Amino acid sequence: MDSASRAFAAFVRDMVDRGGPKLTEHEELTTWIRRFDSAKRQGCVTSADETDVFAAFGDAFSLDTVQGFAFRKPYGYAGDFEMIDRIYTSWMSSRPDLIAWDQYFHAQAAPAAVRNRKAYFHRLLDELIHRLPDARVLNLGSGPGRGIYEWFERNPNAAIKVDCIERDQRAIEYARNLNKPYLERITFLHQDVFKTRPDHKYDLIWAAGLFDYFRDRTFVLVARRMLASLATGGEIVIGNFAVGNPTQAYMELGRWCLNHRTEAQLRDLIMAAGVESRALRVAAEAEGVNLFAHGSRP
Repeated sequence: MDSASRAFAAFVRDMVDRGGPKLTEHEELTTWIRRFDSAKRQGCVTSADETDVFAAFGDAFSLDTVQGFAFRKPYGYAGDFEMIDRIYTSWMSSRPDLIAWDQYFHAQAAPAAVRNRKAYFHRLLDELIHRLPDARVLNLGSGPGRGIYEWFERNPNAAIKVDCIERDQRAIEYARNLNKPYLERITFLHQDVFKTRPDHKYDLIWAAGLFDYFRDRTFVLVARRMLASLATGGEIVIGNFAVGNPTQAYMELGRWCLNHRTEAQLRDLIMAAGVESRALRVAAEAEGVNLFAHGSRP
């Protein structure tokens, strides 16, 4: 075991024994995680080293913590609907000895950015209904469905229709149960976004956390297909984690890997999908960790 891995494992074991990171220790833990990540990138960490570090976390990497849920992937893939909903709801472990780990997780920039992107979606919907009260919305990779649920809770009489495309039937069941009061305005479609060809024209197509799992070629192919379903005057909004995400090392420690992109890269990809430069803008949520490429159809 290399010296960096040995020292990190010892640091983690000591922290576990003391009940997890105190608020005053968050910065130190983040520094250790980044050092370990740097050692991995330099090829200094073996798979056995990683196994020893993961073992040092013990139950702090179990399903009883948010970071452990990300690492264990009980549904078989990263960023599943329950994981995202744990972030949205700032979920905390019921075990007193593990709460500090969840507090550390939720204090990071990336979870804050995920919560912010839900608020970003709500602002888009607010603006849309002022312009088009009976608008039609397509939500790609809708996950737990909490974003649309919370918006309808605040706008129970809104007349918009929302179609949600989701490949995981378990996510659909979860979201359908959450959105029971509003199912007459929400349609859940069990489809693969790679194969789906929407039957309607949409005033807003929203993809919060889907395209940063795609390589560039797939990004362009899916975006181009979705653009064909955009109504005149409509807008597609694609979220993507930004290069420089300060939580990247921590996410990748838990094997939650994304394709981080710059604003320029996002612009190039959206234009390659068919959006003209004059109809394109890129914005960000408050943390600056999630970028949003907006492409409109004149």
